[in-house]
Amino acid sequence: GVFGRHTESTTSSPETTTSPSPEENIYDYDLSSVPEGKKGVIPADLSAGKQGKRFSSESDISPASSPLKKVTENKISVLIVFAHPYESYAESNLLFYDDGFYPVGNENNVDSLARELTASLLSLGIGAEYLDTGITSAKGSYAAAQTKIGDYLKTHPDIVYIIDLHRAVVSDSNGNLLSPVTQKDGKIYAQLGFVVGTTDGKPSKSLPTVNALFDIFSERFPSLSMPIETDASPLCQQLAPTVITLEIGSCTSTFSSAENTAKYFALVFSETVSP
Repeated sequence: GVFGRHTESTTSSPETTTSPSPEENIYDYDLSSVPEGKKGVIPADLSAGKQGKRFSSESDISPASSPLKKVTENKISVLIVFAHPYESYAESNLLFYDDGFYPVGNENNVDSLARELTASLLSLGIGAEYLDTGITSAKGSYAAAQTKIGDYLKTHPDIVYIIDLHRAVVSDSNGNLLSPVTQKDGKIYAQLGFVVGTTDGKPSKSLPTVNALFDIFSERFPSLSMPIETDASPLCQQLAPTVITLEIGSCTSTFSSAENTAKYFALVFSETVSP
């Protein structure tokens, strides 16, 4: 599959179905039922455990980790941002789509999820704040985000972590979209993935933190995390605080499954970094 943070500009009305009950196999899908001229939207287990690898890339990347820094009590220590506000989720499970379909611009977007992640962290005692970057398109989005974040950091020296939230685009070799999904205790979760930026081919300084988080989530919820991905660009990870680029689900994930994952991430993250 290919993870994407690329430009999306059109929308169409996809066919939908209701979410499966917890008793059903969430990966059941019949490709033969996809109408001619359409592509499937296939629920898939894309976890690192299922794929048998820690990193999506075959390159030599260190699995070394470092303990996560504790946040400062009673201070804003975690900044939630998103560099691609146009990224959206599906309202309900999709059965198939055509070439004009890209979920963008609806209310079930990464902006809404970022606000919910912030609220979840605050409810768990972590000083978190959401920063609206004001970005409206993909062109120059990371540069614009870095400027906004840099200005914020000048007046908020206690920031320990920046979480740059995204959702992925994942497809198979036939052009079918994959919906990375798992379940736990009767709830459906969009699988999550960490992305590490690179400069001149070398992973950013966030890698040891990402490795630590990957290990923690792999132990607590083995099927939740997908392999760690590396990006050819630095993303926003050259900024001073540790930047965690976090992808929750894909463009075909339901918003409700992404919400479940965001809340679970907030719970585990808060337990890890609490003073």
